[in-house]
Amino acid sequence: MATTTTLQPLLKPITTRELLGFDKFIPSFSTTEGRDVLIGVNYASGGAGIRDETGKELGGRINPNRQLQNHKATFSSLIKLLGTRESSANYLNKCLYFVAMGSNDYLNNYFVPGYYKTSRLYTPEQYRDCTIMEQLKRVALRGLGPLGSIPYTFSNICRNNVATTCVANINSAAPIFLCQTCAAC
Repeated sequence: MATTTTLQPLLKPITTRELLGFDKFIPSFSTTEGRDVLIGVNYASGGAGIRDETGKELGGRINPNRQLQNHKATFSSLIKLLGTRESSANYLNKCLYFVAMGSNDYLNNYFVPGYYKTSRLYTPEQYRDCTIMEQLKRVALRGLGPLGSIPYTFSNICRNNVATTCVANINSAAPIFLCQTCAAC
């Protein structure tokens, strides 16, 4: 019989960084200086969503509008490093951009009726439409994964409810978002 110690290497989660073969994590925008931008920049902000108000109750977060401004600042830094706008654009065209968004708009907004009124104003389909239209002007969206299996859901949203009913309700929002996203793109 295997012990926890012998199983531990098998249970280690694989990060996106490891899957892509990067030796180190990509540094955050706030800590990137000089030539560091040549290895990559992480603009992510935990708790932020497509909608500017999403995650407001969690404290400081960087909304997508600010993240895009930070990317513009990175582009300016690249121009200084590489010499021309064209060479910087060519460099960025070879980069991998990984963007995951939308989950927080449900978990840190729609399903938090004590702080946000969105679930009282909109059905999940209407909320999806409003949220997608807000962001489609800036980026293409791929959709959401199952929201009910995220640990945050269990510990914060479903803790006082019957878990299976609550998770099913939350998971039902993801395909609605995905179907509209695919149709809109």
